[in-house]
Amino acid sequence: MVMRMKIIRSLLIVSFCLGGLLHAQIAVVVHKSNPVKNYSLDELKQIYHGDISLHVNGRPIVLIETQPLAEDFYQLLYNKSRIKIKKYWISLVFSGRSAIPPTEKATPGEVLKFVANTPGAIAFVSSSDLDDRVKTVTINNYSYEQETYPLLKK
Repeated sequence: MVMRMKIIRSLLIVSFCLGGLLHAQIAVVVHKSNPVKNYSLDELKQIYHGDISLHVNGRPIVLIETQPLAEDFYQLLYNKSRIKIKKYWISLVFSGRSAIPPTEKATPGEVLKFVANTPGAIAFVSSSDLDDRVKTVTINNYSYEQETYPLLKK
C-alpha cells in the first residue's frame, strides 16, 4: 500500500512538472508520399491563406480542417478567430483568385482518412488522434512533442 501511494505521488509530480506537454497538441499532417518533412511557420501561414497552392512536388494543396480544433489552430497560427479566417476566404473567393478554401470534415477520423487517401492533402489534428495512416511534419524544425513547437497549446 505504501509503495502504491509513492508511485501515485510520483506520477502526480511528473504530471504537474510536464504541464502543457501532457495534453494533446495540434499536429500538422500530410499524405505519407509527400516529400515535405518541415514547414516554416511562415510557409504554413501562406498555405492556409491560399498564397502557396502547390506542394514542393508540384501537387495541388488540398486544405482540410475540423471543428473545434480549427479555432485553436487559427488562433495560434494567425492570432485570429476561425470566423475572421472564414471571412478572409470568402473575400478571396469573391475577388476571383483561384485559391480553394479549406474543406471541413466532421471528425478527426474523417480528416485522417481523407489525408491518407489524398496525396495533396494537408491538415491539422490533435496529437491524441494521430495514427500511422498519415505523416506528421515539423514546424520550424520542431515536433508537436517539443516545448518550442510554434503551435504549442498552453
